[in-house]
Amino acid sequence: MAISDYRPSAIPWPLALDWSAAELRGYLAAAADPALQHLATRCPAWTVHDLTAHLAATFRRFADQLGKANAGDLTAPFGPGDLTRENLRAVELFRGDPRRALEQHATRFLREAGGAQPGQLMGHQRGPVPVGLQAMWGLSELAVHHDDLADATGGSYRPGDPIVAALVAMKQAVDGFHVGDDPWLEYLRSTGRHIATASGPSR
Repeated sequence: MAISDYRPSAIPWPLALDWSAAELRGYLAAAADPALQHLATRCPAWTVHDLTAHLAATFRRFADQLGKANAGDLTAPFGPGDLTRENLRAVELFRGDPRRALEQHATRFLREAGGAQPGQLMGHQRGPVPVGLQAMWGLSELAVHHDDLADATGGSYRPGDPIVAALVAMKQAVDGFHVGDDPWLEYLRSTGRHIATASGPSR
């Protein structure tokens, strides 16, 4: 299936925006403690500070791409195989307060997405994608990286069941994801993370 053919009717809209706003608030609150900023995360080479900078740069890209789409430009931000390199570059070049930047750029994206139809296309490195799907990917970024942040302090994070179900359904439709006994843990594992189980850590 072409990503641009992902059915807007499958996207929980505008719930995805409400969920994202709530996940944003939750992440920002969890990342607020200055004592956490230099803790290592399971994202290679990134501290909690870097993780938040990554999210800020990601949502800035989302918002910029949506702004370009509103002007008729569906150009990809970079090549389909360049995401990891671009993520590393963006964090390396980031300057300023990452929490403030994340709040600013994520709020801008969610506001502009709320003024669009979920089926409206916008530029993406994998080809033009529906705004609603980009919003779901943003929701995923916030929830998954919240768990990365919690893991850095010896804990874990799990979004509400409706969010988990929506993320799993999205990944099944777009990437052919097959869910296991625990949808959230399987979702995290599908991103390449080594997640602890009830019988002990798998790392």
